[in-house]
Amino acid sequence: VYVIGDLHGDVECARQWVKKTGVIQDSSSTWKDPKARLVFMGDYLDKGVTSLQTVQFVKQLTDDYPDYVTALLGNHELELLRDRTHSIWDGGKAGYHQLSFGAVHPSDYLNYLESVSEADELAVDALYNASHQVYARNLHRSIYVVPDPSYQKSILHLISENLRGLVAERLRVFQKAYLDKFRSGTDLGTWLEQRPVIAFIDGTIFVHGGWKPELVRSIDHLPETKDHVNAINQFFREHSNEAKLADFLESSTGRYIYSLLTYRGNHKECPLLLPKNVSRLVV
Repeated sequence: VYVIGDLHGDVECARQWVKKTGVIQDSSSTWKDPKARLVFMGDYLDKGVTSLQTVQFVKQLTDDYPDYVTALLGNHELELLRDRTHSIWDGGKAGYHQLSFGAVHPSDYLNYLESVSEADELAVDALYNASHQVYARNLHRSIYVVPDPSYQKSILHLISENLRGLVAERLRVFQKAYLDKFRSGTDLGTWLEQRPVIAFIDGTIFVHGGWKPELVRSIDHLPETKDHVNAINQFFREHSNEAKLADFLESSTGRYIYSLLTYRGNHKECPLLLPKNVSRLVV
């Protein structure tokens, strides 16, 4: 089993690592070893400048090799799916994609436009320069990429007044195009909604974030771990569309799934308690 971790908007890195596994023959595009599996751990989006291309690349692999390639959902994808209808940061004034740290790279916005104008490039340059100020002044947890000049925490206030109006207008276009690309019913939106949040392969559990010890105990009585895994994934798929996701994440099952993508305690808890039939946990 080959495992590829957070790609975060770097499609060239994705291609390089897949090539390095050697599971796909370049000449015929056939899967070389029927016993081999490839698992992507999620977080295809954000930070890098080719998030869209990275999602498209991984999706194509799951389409071409559905029996061999597993692409998990990461917390960045889950937050994007929630951002389509709900903003939860700073009292609901900002979405996850509007965080000034670890979210959408300014240049990545251009990938979602049908055509790029000189004004778009100017706006991206201004946002990129403003993001440098955010980090230099240690404001990455208090500034948001919100295109509203009246919002005092907007990154617009780090942009010169003569460009502020242009950047605000183009940023609205950028962020709408970004979210629209992943709406329910779109090709990529549907694909993200159908991603598994947990996988069980040859005695190994794969999950993006981690597994709280109390969650292990809650399923230990089940006869088959794979049945529980399948049930979790199916339940998420049934509630991942725009009409249901926000409310679902407030439910007990939704919080359980959210923890699978965001919990980081396993880095400190080794060895950890594993359910029956599970030999290791990969996060």
